[in-house]
Amino acid sequence: MLATHSPSINYRNLFPLLGIFALAMIVAAMLCTDITHVVVNGRSHAVERHGMIAEMTRNCLDSNGPVQVWKNYDTNRYFRVCMFDMFSWGGQVVNRKGEEITVVAPYPSLQAIEAYLERVGYVLLQ
Repeated sequence: MLATHSPSINYRNLFPLLGIFALAMIVAAMLCTDITHVVVNGRSHAVERHGMIAEMTRNCLDSNGPVQVWKNYDTNRYFRVCMFDMFSWGGQVVNRKGEEITVVAPYPSLQAIEAYLERVGYVLLQ
């Protein structure tokens, strides 16, 4: 009769790998939270100052979601780009809490709004 030997697993060797995996998951969750916390909590001066454009921008984002999300690391604000139609683009600036700061519209193309965002210090997140 042939004796079989099954190798034993030393679980202590797995603890460093589990620690690295847990750290990676925490970092990934923090990065996702950075984007997903951009939720509009209510009204701001945008409606008072921009009126119908603010409502149109909000409705566009509520219906279709943002086409792109940009972040300005200096101000810790986000810019959510929306497409009204093929020739009209705009967006909404929100703070880290998700409170609407203002709206920017209209722009004739995505490239035009991207150029504006880069010029004022925003970085594309998605």
